[in-house]
Amino acid sequence: MSEGDGKEKEKLMASHFGNVLSMPNGGKRSQDLMEMTMSNVATEVHEFLHTATGKDHFLELIDWVEDRRSQPLI
Repeated sequence: MSEGDGKEKEKLMASHFGNVLSMPNGGKRSQDLMEMTMSNVATEVHEFLHTATGKDHFLELIDWVEDRRSQPLI
């Protein structure tokens, strides 16, 4: 979650506090998956997970938490 290397990265991560959990949400019909090749299924899974593991996703998540910090989340 940081851009630095070596000492810079250590310093950035040392100032981190809290936990982050991100769960992708979506689905495909089983019939559609059964008609695909294994390679295409793997590509679908990769694209599905890619949206929840990229830097932009986590930066948006941080912004979302900051916007709602004073509000109950549940």
